[in-house]
Amino acid sequence: MSAIQWSTILKMPFGFNHNDGQIEEAEGTYYANCLGGSLELEKPHSLLIFIYPDRIFLESFRITIHYSSMTEVQLIDPRNEGDSEKVGWGVVALPLVAWGLIKKLKCEPTIIKYLVNGQSKSLILDFGKNFRYAHRLIYDRMIKFRPLIKSDKPTMCISVQLRTLQVSMGNVQNFLLNVRDKKSNEVLQNVKITGEVFYPTGGLARFEDDVTDKEGCLSYTWEISQNIRKGIYTAKFSGEAAGFENGSTSISFEVI
Repeated sequence: MSAIQWSTILKMPFGFNHNDGQIEEAEGTYYANCLGGSLELEKPHSLLIFIYPDRIFLESFRITIHYSSMTEVQLIDPRNEGDSEKVGWGVVALPLVAWGLIKKLKCEPTIIKYLVNGQSKSLILDFGKNFRYAHRLIYDRMIKFRPLIKSDKPTMCISVQLRTLQVSMGNVQNFLLNVRDKKSNEVLQNVKITGEVFYPTGGLARFEDDVTDKEGCLSYTWEISQNIRKGIYTAKFSGEAAGFENGSTSISFEVI
């Protein structure tokens, strides 16, 4: 399978660590409009959002929100009748001014609810055309930092092999996946696999979803553009199958 190329949508691949004055790489950096929430705003406020592995940072407001403090991250569409009813009935609590801005702009904002010293706070961010990707980055990391609840489902083990750890621009990188039952080591077929390659600039290439064969294997090929940036790239694959805990794995390689 080949990867679907996505354009680089981030402004820069790094942010500033405001705690110790060191430069720290951010997984994503976006322009966004803050529409309010606990911050009562009469009009949208433009700002930069730095998405780090353990937190987000709102540059203009100098606010840091750790994923471990987030209680909910959701999208809302004012054109969707169901979402409008949720706001009307108070299922989704939004300030009237913020809801008015959302309907006026016809945007699909990300609503982040989080705790500060035990008190519930909220933040409403409009990421514009990048709303789905930015929302997914934040949502996935919030889930990752939630306390784990032990499951009695069997666990799958996903392994991945690369054609080479270093690949030149204009060539291809191959990924060979193998999925097994972690306890019995039996191969697992028909496991749904999703995969992405994360660029050092913050963009990504996304593979088409596919399933493992009768040997528990699946291969992907990524064609590397001549114009791509050199650096370290990370491929992440996730697996899903009925009766099993979801599994994931990642591997890094260098484009030279």
